[in-house]
Amino acid sequence: MFKNFLEIQLLVLVLVPFIITCSGNSSQQVFVEFSGDDTVDNVIAEIPLKTSLQHTECAYSVSNNEIKFNYSCDDTDQNGLVDYLYVQIPTLSSAQLELIVQRNSLENRSVDKTQVFLLASIDDQYSLSDKEFEFKTDVLIPDDATEKSGYAHMEGPVWESNKVGYRLYLDKRSRMDIFGKTVEALVLDTVSTDYHQIQDWGADVLKVGTSLGLGAFSAYQDGKYKVIDNWTSRHFKILQNTSHKSSFELIWRDWEVFNKTLTVTMKVEVYADHHYAKQHIVIEGDSEGLLFATGIVKHPQAEIEYEEVVGEGFVLLSNGNQSDQGHSLGMSLMVANRYKPKFHSEHKTTNLILMQPSNGTLEYAYAADWNRTGDINYDWFKTYSMDVVGVLSNSINVVVN
Repeated sequence: MFKNFLEIQLLVLVLVPFIITCSGNSSQQVFVEFSGDDTVDNVIAEIPLKTSLQHTECAYSVSNNEIKFNYSCDDTDQNGLVDYLYVQIPTLSSAQLELIVQRNSLENRSVDKTQVFLLASIDDQYSLSDKEFEFKTDVLIPDDATEKSGYAHMEGPVWESNKVGYRLYLDKRSRMDIFGKTVEALVLDTVSTDYHQIQDWGADVLKVGTSLGLGAFSAYQDGKYKVIDNWTSRHFKILQNTSHKSSFELIWRDWEVFNKTLTVTMKVEVYADHHYAKQHIVIEGDSEGLLFATGIVKHPQAEIEYEEVVGEGFVLLSNGNQSDQGHSLGMSLMVANRYKPKFHSEHKTTNLILMQPSNGTLEYAYAADWNRTGDINYDWFKTYSMDVVGVLSNSINVVVN
Protein backbone atom coordinates (compact mmCIF):
# COMPACT_ATOMS: atom_id res chain seq x y z
CA MET A 1 0.00 0.00 0.00
CA PHE A 2 2.61 2.56 1.03
CA LYS A 3 5.43 1.72 -1.38
CA ASN A 4 6.54 4.72 -3.46
CA PHE A 5 4.10 6.92 -1.62
CA LEU A 6 5.70 10.34 -1.94
CA GLU A 7 3.25 12.66 -0.27
CA ILE A 8 1.45 11.16 2.74
CA GLN A 9 1.65 12.82 6.10
CA LEU A 10 1.78 10.76 9.29
CA LEU A 11 1.76 12.18 12.75
CA VAL A 12 4.20 9.76 14.35
CA LEU A 13 4.20 9.02 18.04
CA VAL A 14 7.70 8.60 19.36
CA LEU A 15 9.27 7.56 22.62
CA VAL A 16 11.91 9.83 24.02
CA PRO A 17 13.95 7.70 26.44
CA PHE A 18 15.86 9.66 28.98
CA ILE A 19 19.23 8.54 27.60
CA ILE A 20 21.63 11.42 27.61
CA THR A 21 24.59 11.50 25.25
CA CYS A 22 28.11 12.40 26.22
CA SER A 23 27.29 16.09 25.89
CA GLY A 24 25.21 15.97 29.09
CA ASN A 25 21.88 17.76 29.21
CA SER A 26 22.35 19.49 25.84
CA SER A 27 21.00 16.63 23.71
CA GLN A 28 18.29 14.00 23.58
CA GLN A 29 18.09 10.62 21.85
CA VAL A 30 14.89 9.80 19.94
CA PHE A 31 13.71 6.69 18.05
CA VAL A 32 11.03 6.82 15.35
CA GLU A 33 9.52 3.93 13.38
CA PHE A 34 6.61 3.12 11.08
CA SER A 35 4.49 0.05 11.86
CA GLY A 36 3.81 -0.92 8.24
CA ASP A 37 5.81 -3.23 6.00
CA ASP A 38 6.79 -0.61 3.43
CA THR A 39 8.21 2.88 3.64
CA VAL A 40 6.37 6.17 3.89
CA ASP A 41 7.65 9.53 2.75
CA ASN A 42 7.20 13.09 3.97
CA VAL A 43 6.53 12.04 7.57
CA ILE A 44 6.04 14.54 10.37
CA ALA A 45 7.33 13.12 13.66
CA GLU A 46 6.01 14.74 16.85
CA ILE A 47 8.89 14.77 19.32
CA PRO A 48 8.36 15.79 22.97
CA LEU A 49 11.32 17.57 24.53
CA LYS A 50 12.66 16.72 27.94
CA THR A 51 12.65 19.57 30.44
CA SER A 52 16.34 20.40 30.14
CA LEU A 53 15.96 21.09 26.39
CA GLN A 54 12.84 23.25 26.63
CA HIS A 55 13.54 26.88 25.84
CA THR A 56 11.82 30.14 24.97
CA GLU A 57 13.49 30.19 21.52
CA CYS A 58 12.88 27.79 18.65
CA ALA A 59 16.57 27.00 18.16
CA TYR A 60 17.49 23.32 17.79
CA SER A 61 19.37 20.86 15.63
CA VAL A 62 17.81 17.50 14.69
CA SER A 63 20.07 14.98 12.95
CA ASN A 64 21.05 11.32 12.61
CA ASN A 65 24.74 12.02 11.90
CA GLU A 66 24.02 11.94 8.16
CA ILE A 67 21.07 14.29 7.64
CA LYS A 68 19.88 17.43 9.37
CA PHE A 69 16.10 17.51 9.43
CA ASN A 70 13.75 20.46 9.11
CA TYR A 71 11.54 21.12 12.10
CA SER A 72 9.08 23.51 13.68
CA CYS A 73 8.32 24.18 17.35
CA ASP A 74 5.26 24.16 19.57
CA ASP A 75 4.45 25.20 23.11
CA THR A 76 1.60 22.76 23.79
CA ASP A 77 1.07 23.65 27.46
CA GLN A 78 1.31 27.42 26.80
CA ASN A 79 3.94 28.04 29.46
CA GLY A 80 6.29 30.01 27.22
CA LEU A 81 8.70 27.13 26.55
CA VAL A 82 9.05 24.97 23.44
CA ASP A 83 8.03 21.44 24.49
CA TYR A 84 7.45 19.72 21.12
CA LEU A 85 9.27 19.62 17.80
CA TYR A 86 7.56 18.60 14.55
CA VAL A 87 10.36 17.07 12.50
CA GLN A 88 9.97 16.42 8.77
CA ILE A 89 11.48 13.04 7.80
CA PRO A 90 11.84 12.41 4.04
CA THR A 91 11.48 8.60 4.32
CA LEU A 92 10.59 6.32 7.22
CA SER A 93 10.33 2.53 7.49
CA SER A 94 9.70 -0.10 10.15
CA ALA A 95 13.41 0.03 11.01
CA GLN A 96 14.09 2.37 13.88
CA LEU A 97 15.46 5.76 12.92
CA GLU A 98 17.64 7.27 15.64
CA LEU A 99 17.67 11.04 15.94
CA ILE A 100 19.67 13.37 18.15
CA VAL A 101 18.02 16.61 19.23
CA GLN A 102 20.25 19.42 20.48
CA ARG A 103 19.94 23.06 21.41
CA ASN A 104 21.55 24.85 18.50
CA SER A 105 20.82 27.58 15.97
CA LEU A 106 17.83 28.46 13.76
CA GLU A 107 19.52 27.16 10.59
CA ASN A 108 17.16 24.19 10.12
CA ARG A 109 13.92 25.84 11.10
CA SER A 110 11.36 25.47 8.30
CA VAL A 111 9.45 28.24 6.62
CA ASP A 112 5.79 28.40 7.56
CA LYS A 113 3.71 25.98 5.49
CA THR A 114 0.44 25.73 7.46
CA GLN A 115 -1.88 28.07 9.29
CA VAL A 116 -5.32 28.26 10.89
CA PHE A 117 -7.06 31.55 11.57
CA LEU A 118 -10.36 33.20 12.40
CA LEU A 119 -10.51 36.91 11.54
CA ALA A 120 -13.46 38.45 13.36
CA SER A 121 -14.83 41.97 13.73
CA ILE A 122 -13.27 43.87 16.63
CA ASP A 123 -16.65 45.21 17.74
CA ASP A 124 -20.35 44.51 17.27
CA GLN A 125 -20.74 46.77 14.22
CA TYR A 126 -20.54 43.86 11.79
CA SER A 127 -22.35 45.62 8.95
CA LEU A 128 -19.91 48.53 8.63
CA SER A 129 -18.10 48.47 5.30
CA ASP A 130 -14.93 49.85 6.89
CA LYS A 131 -14.96 47.56 9.92
CA GLU A 132 -11.70 46.17 11.22
CA PHE A 133 -10.89 42.55 12.00
CA GLU A 134 -8.63 40.86 14.54
CA PHE A 135 -7.32 37.34 14.92
CA LYS A 136 -9.25 35.22 17.42
CA THR A 137 -7.55 32.24 19.04
CA ASP A 138 -10.11 31.22 21.69
CA VAL A 139 -13.56 32.70 21.46
CA LEU A 140 -17.21 32.01 22.21
CA ILE A 141 -18.96 32.93 18.96
CA PRO A 142 -21.66 35.58 19.60
CA ASP A 143 -25.27 34.64 18.90
CA ASP A 144 -25.68 37.41 16.35
CA ALA A 145 -22.80 36.10 14.20
CA THR A 146 -25.22 34.89 11.54
CA GLU A 147 -25.17 34.47 7.77
CA LYS A 148 -24.03 37.65 6.03
CA SER A 149 -23.70 39.42 9.39
CA GLY A 150 -20.11 40.33 8.62
CA TYR A 151 -18.79 38.92 11.90
CA ALA A 152 -16.00 36.88 10.28
CA HIS A 153 -13.79 37.66 7.32
CA MET A 154 -14.29 34.81 4.83
CA GLU A 155 -17.40 33.90 6.89
CA GLY A 156 -15.60 31.57 9.30
CA PRO A 157 -12.35 29.79 10.16
CA VAL A 158 -9.77 29.11 7.43
CA TRP A 159 -7.12 26.39 7.34
CA GLU A 160 -4.34 26.51 4.77
CA SER A 161 -1.26 24.59 3.69
CA ASN A 162 1.28 25.61 1.09
CA LYS A 163 -0.81 23.59 -1.41
CA VAL A 164 -4.50 24.38 -0.73
CA GLY A 165 -6.91 26.15 1.61
CA TYR A 166 -10.32 25.40 3.11
CA ARG A 167 -12.95 27.32 5.05
CA LEU A 168 -16.10 26.62 7.07
CA TYR A 169 -19.21 28.79 7.06
CA LEU A 170 -19.57 29.56 10.75
CA ASP A 171 -23.30 30.30 10.52
CA LYS A 172 -26.24 27.92 10.04
CA ARG A 173 -25.00 26.86 6.62
CA SER A 174 -22.15 24.89 8.30
CA ARG A 175 -20.70 23.93 4.93
CA MET A 176 -17.15 23.82 3.62
CA ASP A 177 -15.41 25.53 0.72
CA ILE A 178 -12.06 25.34 -1.12
CA PHE A 179 -9.37 27.88 -1.98
CA GLY A 180 -7.28 26.86 -4.98
CA LYS A 181 -3.73 28.21 -4.84
CA THR A 182 -1.08 29.05 -7.41
CA VAL A 183 1.56 30.00 -4.82
CA GLU A 184 3.35 28.11 -2.04
CA ALA A 185 3.19 31.04 0.39
CA LEU A 186 0.54 31.28 3.09
CA VAL A 187 -1.63 34.14 1.87
CA LEU A 188 -5.26 33.66 2.88
CA ASP A 189 -5.02 35.82 6.00
CA THR A 190 -3.99 38.76 3.80
CA VAL A 191 -6.46 38.62 0.87
CA SER A 192 -9.38 40.97 0.34
CA THR A 193 -13.08 40.13 0.08
CA ASP A 194 -12.97 39.67 -3.71
CA TYR A 195 -11.52 36.18 -3.33
CA HIS A 196 -14.12 34.67 -5.70
CA GLN A 197 -12.25 36.35 -8.57
CA ILE A 198 -9.01 34.83 -9.83
CA GLN A 199 -6.06 36.59 -8.18
CA ASP A 200 -2.31 36.11 -8.47
CA TRP A 201 -2.44 33.72 -5.50
CA GLY A 202 -5.57 31.78 -6.62
CA ALA A 203 -9.27 32.00 -5.67
CA ASP A 204 -12.25 30.47 -3.94
CA VAL A 205 -12.87 27.74 -6.51
CA LEU A 206 -15.96 25.85 -5.34
CA LYS A 207 -19.64 26.65 -5.82
CA VAL A 208 -21.15 25.16 -2.67
CA GLY A 209 -24.79 26.25 -2.85
CA THR A 210 -27.06 24.03 -0.74
CA SER A 211 -24.71 21.04 -1.03
CA LEU A 212 -22.16 19.93 1.57
CA GLY A 213 -19.36 21.43 -0.55
CA LEU A 214 -16.36 19.26 0.23
CA GLY A 215 -16.25 17.41 3.54
CA ALA A 216 -18.92 19.15 5.61
CA PHE A 217 -20.35 17.13 8.51
CA SER A 218 -24.04 16.24 8.80
CA ALA A 219 -26.54 13.82 10.32
CA TYR A 220 -28.50 11.54 7.99
CA GLN A 221 -31.88 9.87 8.21
CA ASP A 222 -34.49 8.67 5.68
CA GLY A 223 -32.71 10.08 2.64
CA LYS A 224 -32.07 13.52 4.14
CA TYR A 225 -29.01 15.11 5.70
CA LYS A 226 -29.00 17.99 8.15
CA VAL A 227 -25.98 20.15 8.88
CA ILE A 228 -25.42 21.75 12.28
CA ASP A 229 -27.86 24.64 11.97
CA ASN A 230 -28.82 25.21 15.62
CA TRP A 231 -27.00 25.27 18.96
CA THR A 232 -26.96 26.91 22.36
CA SER A 233 -23.31 27.94 21.97
CA ARG A 234 -20.34 27.74 19.60
CA HIS A 235 -16.76 27.75 20.85
CA PHE A 236 -13.75 28.15 18.54
CA LYS A 237 -10.17 27.51 19.67
CA ILE A 238 -6.89 27.31 17.77
CA LEU A 239 -4.93 24.33 19.08
CA GLN A 240 -1.67 24.93 17.23
CA ASN A 241 -0.15 26.98 14.44
CA THR A 242 3.23 25.62 13.35
CA SER A 243 5.15 25.27 10.11
CA HIS A 244 4.32 21.58 9.67
CA LYS A 245 0.91 21.19 11.29
CA SER A 246 -1.92 23.50 12.32
CA SER A 247 -5.24 22.64 13.96
CA PHE A 248 -8.34 24.07 15.56
CA GLU A 249 -11.36 22.88 17.52
CA LEU A 250 -14.98 23.97 17.16
CA ILE A 251 -17.68 22.89 19.61
CA TRP A 252 -21.42 23.14 18.95
CA ARG A 253 -23.50 22.50 22.08
CA ASP A 254 -27.05 21.13 22.09
CA TRP A 255 -27.61 20.54 18.38
CA GLU A 256 -31.21 19.40 17.93
CA VAL A 257 -31.42 17.02 14.99
CA PHE A 258 -33.85 14.20 14.11
CA ASN A 259 -35.35 14.29 17.62
CA LYS A 260 -31.92 14.02 19.23
CA THR A 261 -29.86 16.56 21.18
CA LEU A 262 -26.12 16.27 20.55
CA THR A 263 -22.95 18.16 21.32
CA VAL A 264 -20.39 17.95 18.51
CA THR A 265 -16.67 18.67 18.82
CA MET A 266 -14.83 18.95 15.51
CA LYS A 267 -11.03 18.98 15.38
CA VAL A 268 -9.45 19.88 12.04
CA GLU A 269 -5.77 19.37 11.14
CA VAL A 270 -3.87 20.59 8.07
CA TYR A 271 -0.33 19.52 7.10
CA ALA A 272 2.69 20.96 5.33
CA ASP A 273 3.25 19.92 1.70
CA HIS A 274 -0.15 18.21 1.54
CA HIS A 275 -3.46 18.68 -0.21
CA TYR A 276 -5.48 16.86 2.43
CA ALA A 277 -6.85 17.83 5.82
CA LYS A 278 -8.21 15.53 8.52
CA GLN A 279 -11.41 15.97 10.49
CA HIS A 280 -11.99 14.23 13.83
CA ILE A 281 -15.54 14.36 15.24
CA VAL A 282 -16.64 13.58 18.80
CA ILE A 283 -20.41 13.13 19.27
CA GLU A 284 -21.86 13.42 22.77
CA GLY A 285 -25.47 12.49 23.51
CA ASP A 286 -27.83 9.74 22.40
CA SER A 287 -27.11 9.24 18.69
CA GLU A 288 -28.50 5.70 18.52
CA GLY A 289 -30.23 5.06 15.22
CA LEU A 290 -28.54 7.95 13.44
CA LEU A 291 -26.11 7.79 10.58
CA PHE A 292 -23.77 10.64 9.77
CA ALA A 293 -22.70 11.86 6.37
CA THR A 294 -20.14 13.88 4.52
CA GLY A 295 -19.94 14.43 0.81
CA ILE A 296 -18.86 16.19 -2.38
CA VAL A 297 -21.03 18.63 -4.28
CA LYS A 298 -22.50 17.26 -7.51
CA HIS A 299 -21.51 18.95 -10.77
CA PRO A 300 -22.61 18.14 -14.34
CA GLN A 301 -19.01 18.32 -15.57
CA ALA A 302 -17.64 15.93 -12.96
CA GLU A 303 -16.83 12.25 -13.20
CA ILE A 304 -17.33 10.27 -9.99
CA GLU A 305 -15.43 7.24 -8.73
CA TYR A 306 -15.95 5.32 -5.49
CA GLU A 307 -13.00 3.04 -4.88
CA GLU A 308 -12.29 0.48 -2.19
CA VAL A 309 -8.81 0.32 -0.73
CA VAL A 310 -8.84 -3.37 0.20
CA GLY A 311 -8.69 -3.91 3.92
CA GLU A 312 -8.39 -0.17 4.61
CA GLY A 313 -11.46 1.87 3.60
CA PHE A 314 -12.97 3.81 0.74
CA VAL A 315 -12.29 6.94 -1.30
CA LEU A 316 -14.84 9.04 -3.19
CA LEU A 317 -13.35 11.03 -6.09
CA SER A 318 -14.78 13.79 -8.24
CA ASN A 319 -12.89 15.20 -11.22
CA GLY A 320 -13.58 17.58 -14.09
CA ASN A 321 -13.90 21.23 -15.10
CA GLN A 322 -16.03 21.89 -12.04
CA SER A 323 -14.45 24.87 -10.33
CA ASP A 324 -16.59 27.98 -9.96
CA GLN A 325 -14.54 29.54 -12.77
CA GLY A 326 -14.70 26.46 -15.02
CA HIS A 327 -11.19 25.13 -14.37
CA SER A 328 -10.03 21.59 -13.61
CA LEU A 329 -10.74 20.62 -10.00
CA GLY A 330 -10.27 17.29 -8.29
CA MET A 331 -11.86 16.52 -4.93
CA SER A 332 -11.75 13.44 -2.74
CA LEU A 333 -13.09 12.07 0.53
CA MET A 334 -11.41 9.27 2.47
CA VAL A 335 -12.94 7.13 5.24
CA ALA A 336 -11.49 4.09 7.04
CA ASN A 337 -13.46 0.84 7.28
CA ARG A 338 -14.02 1.13 11.03
CA TYR A 339 -16.69 3.77 10.34
CA LYS A 340 -18.52 1.47 7.90
CA PRO A 341 -18.57 3.93 4.98
CA LYS A 342 -21.29 3.53 2.36
CA PHE A 343 -21.65 5.48 -0.89
CA HIS A 344 -25.00 7.18 -1.46
CA SER A 345 -25.50 8.85 -4.85
CA GLU A 346 -29.25 9.52 -4.77
CA HIS A 347 -29.19 12.90 -3.06
CA LYS A 348 -30.00 15.83 -5.32
CA THR A 349 -27.04 18.10 -4.57
CA THR A 350 -24.34 15.93 -2.98
CA ASN A 351 -22.64 12.59 -3.49
CA LEU A 352 -22.61 11.28 0.07
CA ILE A 353 -20.59 8.91 2.19
CA LEU A 354 -22.65 7.57 5.08
CA MET A 355 -20.80 6.65 8.28
CA GLN A 356 -21.42 5.04 11.66
CA PRO A 357 -19.56 6.35 14.72
CA SER A 358 -17.08 4.13 16.55
CA ASN A 359 -17.17 4.77 20.31
CA GLY A 360 -18.80 8.13 19.70
CA THR A 361 -16.20 9.32 17.20
CA LEU A 362 -15.79 9.72 13.45
CA GLU A 363 -12.73 10.58 11.41
CA TYR A 364 -12.29 11.29 7.74
CA ALA A 365 -10.08 13.28 5.39
CA TYR A 366 -10.63 15.32 2.25
CA ALA A 367 -8.35 16.69 -0.44
CA ALA A 368 -8.50 19.06 -3.39
CA ASP A 369 -6.29 19.86 -6.37
CA TRP A 370 -6.97 22.77 -8.74
CA ASN A 371 -5.33 23.78 -12.02
CA ARG A 372 -6.28 27.02 -13.76
CA THR A 373 -4.17 26.38 -16.90
CA GLY A 374 -4.96 22.75 -17.77
CA ASP A 375 -6.11 19.44 -16.33
CA ILE A 376 -4.97 18.24 -12.95
CA ASN A 377 -2.87 15.07 -12.86
CA TYR A 378 -5.81 12.85 -11.97
CA ASP A 379 -3.83 9.60 -11.85
CA TRP A 380 -1.54 11.14 -9.23
CA PHE A 381 -4.47 12.62 -7.30
CA LYS A 382 -6.31 9.30 -7.21
CA THR A 383 -3.25 7.42 -5.98
CA TYR A 384 -2.58 10.12 -3.40
CA SER A 385 -6.15 9.95 -2.10
CA MET A 386 -6.17 6.15 -1.91
CA ASP A 387 -2.94 6.22 0.08
CA VAL A 388 -4.47 8.67 2.55
CA VAL A 389 -7.08 5.97 3.29
CA GLY A 390 -4.24 3.67 4.27
CA VAL A 391 -2.83 6.31 6.59
CA LEU A 392 -6.22 6.81 8.27
CA SER A 393 -6.71 3.10 8.86
CA ASN A 394 -3.26 2.27 10.26
CA SER A 395 -1.62 3.07 13.57
CA ILE A 396 1.90 4.02 14.57
CA ASN A 397 3.66 1.88 17.17
CA VAL A 398 5.32 3.54 20.12
CA VAL A 399 8.68 1.85 20.75
CA VAL A 400 10.03 2.00 24.29
CA ASN A 401 13.69 1.25 24.96
